[in-house]
Amino acid sequence: MLEISNHPQPLSELDRTSGASTQTSLAEVNTSSALRGLAGLSILVVVAQNLGFPVFGGSIALDVLLLTVGCSTANTVLAYSNNRNWLRPFWLDQIGRAYPGLLALLVLLAAHWHFTQGGLQQAQLEALVASATMTSSYATIFGGAELATTEHLWVIGLVWQFTIVAPILILAGRRTFGPNRRAAALSMLAATVIAVRITLLLTSNFSVSAIAQNPLTRIDSLLIGLAVGIVPLAALHKHPTARLVPIALIGVSALAVYATWFASSPIRLGLVGPVAAVLAGAVVAADRIDTLTPTITKVLDSSLLQWAGTRAFSIYLWHYPLGFALDSGSIGTPSRIAIIIVGATLSSAAATVSYRHIEIPSRVLLRNAASRRLDRINANLAVSGSAPQPTSAIEAV
Repeated sequence: MLEISNHPQPLSELDRTSGASTQTSLAEVNTSSALRGLAGLSILVVVAQNLGFPVFGGSIALDVLLLTVGCSTANTVLAYSNNRNWLRPFWLDQIGRAYPGLLALLVLLAAHWHFTQGGLQQAQLEALVASATMTSSYATIFGGAELATTEHLWVIGLVWQFTIVAPILILAGRRTFGPNRRAAALSMLAATVIAVRITLLLTSNFSVSAIAQNPLTRIDSLLIGLAVGIVPLAALHKHPTARLVPIALIGVSALAVYATWFASSPIRLGLVGPVAAVLAGAVVAADRIDTLTPTITKVLDSSLLQWAGTRAFSIYLWHYPLGFALDSGSIGTPSRIAIIIVGATLSSAAATVSYRHIEIPSRVLLRNAASRRLDRINANLAVSGSAPQPTSAIEAV
């Protein structure tokens, strides 16, 4: 899921990390290193800006991050859907990826507030409930509680809600329409969302931040990612994707400069993010058909970006409350440079612990449970004389 680290790892890699054994009844998801590299670069920019580092383009980076989530979600759904009764394993994997780490953060926040204040305030309780139920993205619509330490969780709620409908968006009409037409339909839906956001910005009294966090107007990058993820390789080979990559890099740089000079423009908020997502999608598409230049491939394959991309969800989850604790003076009054250095260090450490000791063991545990269930189904089918389900297959995406 979020996913903001929706970057599934092969089962064998999960096993090496956790030391557990996993049966082969579940589909393995092949995630490219370029996709993880883009996610890693995006999450590093988002974290740097939130910690106060003098960089720009955090909003653009978030759109690119959501683009990688959409692409990875498409890969995951297509891989799992090759098996019968695939929805339960799919959902168990999404729950294992997102919920344990999120609940650990919420429990720590609740304990901190309880012992420092003698109890939870109403706004804090509402924020905890909204975050635990993945509905914090609706706070700006219905006037729910917003707390600085949980403000970033609206993105996780948005991605979780998107993950619920993603299988329908990806597989609807599969027997009637080919992947190219379904990708075109998703692109048209994304264009509609973009048009709605620009209309709201130009004609309504909503604040820029309220519209930016509105789940109805922030799913365009996710939809673009789905569209890129379901286009078959044969279709990509027919288009000059490699020629788009230099344009994409130049375009992203130009958009970052534009966003800096026109930060308050409604058109900027309405168009810059989606355009950046499209250009990043061109990079992902070029990588899928091995037409990325060696320089770009080397940068995206760097160990730092791969590390950050693999742990994108955990990094995003923990960096905001840690940065807020440093910035608010609750643990002293450090300088801005100290906040950036200490915040980045603590966020990296917390993300590593959360990824290795919470996310990975939870996913392996739930995957093993789902695998055992599929093995029982296959055994019953074998006894009845029916053909068993396929044990592992990856759809060519």
